[in-house]
Amino acid sequence: NTDGYKTLSCTGADGLVSYKIFLAEADVIIDETYIAGHDTTAHDFAGSFQATADEVPALARNPPNIFRLDGRVSDERDGWAVGSSWFDHSKAEPQQLLAGMMEMIWVDSFESPCGLKYFRRAIPGQGQTQVSHDDCPYYDDSGNHDCAAIHEHLHEVPICTPPTAAPTPAPMLAPTPAPTPAPTPAPTPAPTSA
Repeated sequence: NTDGYKTLSCTGADGLVSYKIFLAEADVIIDETYIAGHDTTAHDFAGSFQATADEVPALARNPPNIFRLDGRVSDERDGWAVGSSWFDHSKAEPQQLLAGMMEMIWVDSFESPCGLKYFRRAIPGQGQTQVSHDDCPYYDDSGNHDCAAIHEHLHEVPICTPPTAAPTPAPMLAPTPAPTPAPTPAPTPAPTSA
């Protein structure tokens, strides 16, 4: 082709070896492999890619630097499958999204008041929040939803704000000490005559 586009093919044992060499270059890996229902217990990055911590340094970190996009999911309701907030909400909350990415990249060197809302560290059975209709303050079981509030909510820019801390007291100034008097010079002896 003429536009420089390339297709990578990772089939067979050689393809897997090449893929693991590629993964070895990454400090952070976001695994987007399909898992039905976003089941956190079914995820096994090392097993899926037949990779070891020696081959993929992100696995060697404690905890492993492998993440998934299912940190926040919806409940299964009325025959609908579990949905991921990554697809439904994350782009509408760019500050939250970027803060999560920064936490993944800088690990302990960066902590945001936002936390990892859309991402989760890929540790089986951990890190996922499931939300439901009941979590929405505008939802009503009888169907009498607060539509005006929903409309207003959609026009608000979500911002991660730091937790409110107690005000820092003004520094106490120490009393200024009295100046130390300059030493008095010793009297000069009178000249003696010989």
